This record gives sequence, C-alpha cells and structure tokens, in this order.
Amino acid sequence: TNVADPGVIFDPPSLSFGLVYTGTTDTINVNVTSVATTTQTYSITLLDTSAGFPGVADLPGFTVTPEVLSLAPGETGSFSVTFDPATSKGIGDNQGFVVLQSDDYDAHLPAWARAAWMAEADVLIIDNDGSSSLGFADYTGYYTNTLTALGYTYEVLDVDMEAGAVD
Repeated sequence: TNVADPGVIFDPPSLSFGLVYTGTTDTINVNVTSVATTTQTYSITLLDTSAGFPGVADLPGFTVTPEVLSLAPGETGSFSVTFDPATSKGIGDNQGFVVLQSDDYDAHLPAWARAAWMAEADVLIIDNDGSSSLGFADYTGYYTNTLTALGYTYEVLDVDMEAGAVD
C-alpha cells in the first residue's frame, strides 16, 4: 500500500556485496532521502529471507550502523551495512532485507552477499578420494606429509564430506 508513498528513497536501491572472502569484510554506505511530509525516526533492522517469506528476524553476517535514523522532509542521511562471512550463515549466498520502520512508514532494501572460502596457505588440497563419502582409502596423508617435509603450508578441502549434500 506504500508503493506510491514510500517515505524514503535509497541510493543505492539494493545492496550487492558480490563475493566476500573468508577473513575479510565489506561495507556499503547507503544514502537515504526522506520524501515524507513530516519528520520520521526510523529503526533499522535486518530480515533473513533465505528460507523465503515471511522472513525471520536477524540476518547473520550483516550489521547496520547506526540502528536509528531521523530525517526531516527532504533531508538526506546515511547508514552503512557491513557483511562478514565469519558471522554469516556460511559459504554461499546470504540474503535478506535492511528494513527501515517508523510510525508511518515501512521501507525495505534488498541485501545479498556470497561468502566464499579463501585459503591462507601455499597449497589447497582438494580431498576427493572417496574416503569420507564411500569409505575408500584416505590418501590425504601422502600429500600433507610431503608438503610439510617441503616446508609448504596447506589447507584441506574435503569435498567428499559434501557428497549428496543439498545446499
């Protein structure tokens, strides 16, 4: 019912963080311009919609600063949204809304980020020998022992553990 009278206009109109690697964070600043006819005080919250609608409160991995914003008619203010993969729902897509709510208006801003794994090692070992999923012999030790002897650091990504998993 508020499409023709949203109370505020966002710039940017949606938040797309793109890929955000583990061990890093990303922040997007949002300008909010009031198109209301009276001064409004908005509470800014986050809504997780990863399981569809209606969403559930709280959007893991996303934080907003400040959590309250007051705007007079025609005034522009701002807030920032930060995404941190370490506190998110995990590797993959994280999505929801930033919701601004006053006594007279409700506005929402779509937010999306893809958390991606980033190894902090010299070598990434992708364990796909069937040892975790099918019970075959585990060959990981041959690689890790050799890399250790050569002085290299490594991370092991056991994709066998993901066999049959639905994301």
